[in-house]
Amino acid sequence: MSQLETSVNTLVVGAGQAGLAMSRCLQREGIEHVVLERQSVGSSWRERWDSFHLNTPGRINVLPDADVPGAADAFLHRDEWVAYMDAYRAKHELPIRCDVEVRAIVPAGAHYEVETQDGLLRARNVILCSGDQNAPRVPKLAAKLPEDIEQLHSQRYRSAAKLPPGAVLVVGSAQTGTQIVEDLLEAGRKVWLCTSEVGRPPRRYRGRDITGWIDALGMADQRPADVPAEERKAPQGMISGVAGGHSVSLQLLAHSGAKLLGRLAGIEGRTLHIGDELMANVAVGDASVAKLRAGVDMAIAKLGLDAPAAEPDPADRPYPGLEEMAGVRSLDLDAENIRTVIWATGFGGDFSYLPGEFLDEKGLPRHEGGVIEPGLYCLGLMWLRRRLSGLIAGVSGDAEAIVEQLKQAGRTS
Repeated sequence: MSQLETSVNTLVVGAGQAGLAMSRCLQREGIEHVVLERQSVGSSWRERWDSFHLNTPGRINVLPDADVPGAADAFLHRDEWVAYMDAYRAKHELPIRCDVEVRAIVPAGAHYEVETQDGLLRARNVILCSGDQNAPRVPKLAAKLPEDIEQLHSQRYRSAAKLPPGAVLVVGSAQTGTQIVEDLLEAGRKVWLCTSEVGRPPRRYRGRDITGWIDALGMADQRPADVPAEERKAPQGMISGVAGGHSVSLQLLAHSGAKLLGRLAGIEGRTLHIGDELMANVAVGDASVAKLRAGVDMAIAKLGLDAPAAEPDPADRPYPGLEEMAGVRSLDLDAENIRTVIWATGFGGDFSYLPGEFLDEKGLPRHEGGVIEPGLYCLGLMWLRRRLSGLIAGVSGDAEAIVEQLKQAGRTS
């Protein structure tokens, strides 16, 4: 794609799981296309920390026309999942160009003009698969940390060994933050965790992985209109695929040695000011797991399913020192030897290459079921069409739906 006169029927932006699935679905229909990726295939997965495992089992992480990656009930390590994506690309000879950044997409009559570092590309259709989890979010509060304190977003965390000696403060207790805390504790680090309101699904319940129950209860295919907005906006619940997969809770982290706090409310010199939310945040997690288990129990009884009794879950074990931890209102960086702060404060999506009229107040594409306008589509966003849309398990069905949109609109050639 080095010539300015290059044109294509369909351009796919991004080569993560959404871009791979989209490319294969287009390929099956004989739709001419090219995939542009600013880094490498699955680059966001390559940036995960060294001990990272997928949080969903292999049986649901299947791309179109591919086998289950690994064992059906296994949780792949980062490197295994990356290898799976690389092999998938090679097997199907997908037309992917890596190290090509899309800088601007502009409507031009019946086509779109796409500016890249290699020149202009003219495309009849554009499908955005760059995702909404690729732009690290760090609070403005970070600027107040003393300069000698190492600070990094979770995107840059690789292992405890690569951090300066001393204790570590992790800010944010959703899925990423709690998994990094476990990794640090496993390495023998002293860890403080500023918590937030996050649910905690059980890893297994009554004989099945929780993903199996979500599917059985029809939750996987829930549409955005079926679920309250506050639930759709909630961060990913704390859970882990490490060591065969296990439940995670704030109480479990405390039993493992983590020091729990409320939110990070302010920074003054070398003193951190702490909020009083810890007990409430623990309660949010406990309520969410109780609600999910009750829903499973109700469905089992209503449908007459054969399921074993509930198994004990170490994540439910109370921690007797929670109230004492909840009383902490300030933390001295030097007294606690905290030398590193990790911001596990989430991601946004970088769609700055799109004109502003296509974006909402959060900078994400305005769309209906993945359709921004005829000819311009998006894939791989949370709650795009259903609950699973933002996960590996959801991209295949959503990609097939976009192909149908192209066919119905007569935009396949």
